Amino acid sequence: MFRIIVAVDDTPVSRKAISYGLRLHESIADSSIQFVFAVGLNPTSNTSIHLLGSLDRTNNLEIEHDAENTEKALRQRLPDKADLKVITSEQSVEKILESYVNSNQPDILIMGSSNRTGLEKYELH
Repeated sequence: MFRIIVAVDDTPVSRKAISYGLRLHESIADSSIQFVFAVGLNPTSNTSIHLLGSLDRTNNLEIEHDAENTEKALRQRLPDKADLKVITSEQSVEKILESYVNSNQPDILIMGSSNRTGLEKYELH
């Protein structure tokens, strides 16, 4: 089976990547497609300064709220039974995507995410 992974984040480039990925999936008879949305949270701080820890938690609540809205928007754009994997972690989006792709190697990776730093690390065959 030909495995397609599309990294998404509901930006204009992401919408184009979704369309491209779906067309590619339809054109390859024995293929699977998965959409991956990575959410990078701030690491929890273990500081004696209470205010800094509170700021991290507050920022993470905002990030999680934005991520929920993005997930809803993505689900509206994707076909009903689309495989959308949302990964939330206290890492950068780059590290989350890198780890996921390394663990679930696709035949093709379509970057529809605005966070493309580190992409040069991938050499897919």
